[in-house]
Amino acid sequence: MFRLFTQRALALGGKRSFRYASTSSNAFKYTLPIAVGLSSFAIYTTTNNNSISLDSKPYTSEDTINVDSTLLPFPREIKTSQGQFSQDIQLIGHGVRTVTFLSMKVYGIGIYIVQDDIKKAHTIIEKIGSDKLKDPKQSEEVIGELLSNGVRFVARICPTRNTDFNHLKDGLIKSILAHPKSKEVREELNIGLEQLREAFQGRRGSVPKNHSIALEIRENGKLAVSYMNPFKHEIVPMGIIDQPLVSRQLFLQYLSGERPLCEPLRKSSIEELSRL
Repeated sequence: MFRLFTQRALALGGKRSFRYASTSSNAFKYTLPIAVGLSSFAIYTTTNNNSISLDSKPYTSEDTINVDSTLLPFPREIKTSQGQFSQDIQLIGHGVRTVTFLSMKVYGIGIYIVQDDIKKAHTIIEKIGSDKLKDPKQSEEVIGELLSNGVRFVARICPTRNTDFNHLKDGLIKSILAHPKSKEVREELNIGLEQLREAFQGRRGSVPKNHSIALEIRENGKLAVSYMNPFKHEIVPMGIIDQPLVSRQLFLQYLSGERPLCEPLRKSSIEELSRL
């Protein structure tokens, strides 16, 4: 009973125009090595039509940051040549989400910004004012402008205890719907939420601690979802959500508001954005 409650407590957080990458046993997947106890990415070479092999290139301690003592360190930078994301990205904030009334850790999370978008983000923040960014009530205006102007972010989520894909999916959907303005765009948002459900379709079974789900904003606000199993050395693309409201509402929840999904994450991300 307690285990079931713990899993349900893990909150991460239509018409269809959707591209889905199958995640069955014949799924397109990437192999990913681990070295020196850290998740590692490297330059890849194609070995056959269904997989990509990655040469080992471990991170050093200077290249990573400890998000939580129970998790493998998160890399500070991830390059496109390292196999998982479409753009070079850089860590701007991290934290651990807890269930408030139990103070129970449920996942560690890092927010990255696409390096090519840093200059654009700096210009927008400078124009609006970093003081608004630091104010919980006004921060949504700034983060909204960043997202509206094509600044791209990536969220990397690692459960601190075993869970499953269904709970992760439900948590993401609840987090998106919890944003105060989601009711105003519910009809359009439902299209994207259906796409998000399809990204998780067929993914049954557990997601152990230290495995991760990556949520990458791409051009035009599309959201690419992928899964990493560091112990089987796999990265599996799960799908792309074309409705930009999904990525918008989710990252507004991560980076702004008086009741963000994870206050340490919001605070550290805002501080770093202010220094860009």
